Amino acid sequence: MTRMMTTGEAADYCRLSVDFLNKARCFQTDGPAYVRLGRSIRYSIDDLNSWLARNRRDCTSPDHAERPVP
Repeated sequence: MTRMMTTGEAADYCRLSVDFLNKARCFQTDGPAYVRLGRSIRYSIDDLNSWLARNRRDCTSPDHAERPVP
């Protein structure tokens, strides 16, 4: 079973703010997948790692900002 994290724990794990994760969830932007359990939100480590890997880049230049790392 994958460990599930609260929003605060997930934010710490990804070195993001809780506000970023809340906004990504509310506005349905490209944030990590989450699970809603009643009123609680949880993030799995596997989903966080997958999301981090998908958003990895090797260059900050605007010409290459959308190019993922192979």
